[in-house]
Amino acid sequence: PKPPAARPPRALMHAGLAPSFVATGGSGRALGSELPGVAGMTVLLPRSDIAMRELPLMLTARDFDVTEVVVYTTAHGTPPDAMRDLAQQPRPDLVTFCSPSAARGFIEAWESAERAGTLDFARPAVICLGATTAAAARDSGWIPTVTATAPTMEALMDVMTQVVTT
Repeated sequence: PKPPAARPPRALMHAGLAPSFVATGGSGRALGSELPGVAGMTVLLPRSDIAMRELPLMLTARDFDVTEVVVYTTAHGTPPDAMRDLAQQPRPDLVTFCSPSAARGFIEAWESAERAGTLDFARPAVICLGATTAAAARDSGWIPTVTATAPTMEALMDVMTQVVTT
């Protein structure tokens, strides 16, 4: 059964599908600890090529039979004009990162543009959607100003409002 505080993803609802279970924490760690089932149950995990290992390891430790399928790849790289175009805009006050790969890719592109002299802005405030994304930003040398406590757009908007109004 679905925990009462959890909400199904909108994309599923728009497709006319109802999830059998939604983890309360909205993270792989929450899903790994909350997913109901019995030992030997097979779990299919469609994933990216750079997906974190925590979820399949947690499920395997709980005696689930885990099958991982890479269904998309994440490629880093910034279109050549992206940072030059950004340099033509007013200085951004904040940047939002909603995934670890987005944080790493953007920070890499920003710092490369700084080294090349094509970008001469002070770093904006960093707002992250979730602890995993915040850790990726920190690991890349950018300290998050604030991190949304829930992995939802509503939580992200709440912390953006806090940053803008303080």
